[in-house]
Amino acid sequence: MALILLANAGTLFAGKVLLLAVALVLLAVDPFQRQSCIYNSRMALFIVSVLLH
Repeated sequence: MALILLANAGTLFAGKVLLLAVALVLLAVDPFQRQSCIYNSRMALFIVSVLLH
């Protein structure tokens, strides 16, 4: 049982790290795509808010 919980926590943590990486990439790409700048920053903010929950 404890192993299953540990595995679940591990996958959740990995998922959060992956989402954070995606958010950072979206922010990094912003300057090169002016038209989607607002969309990218909103997506990044949404991802970060999901991570904080």
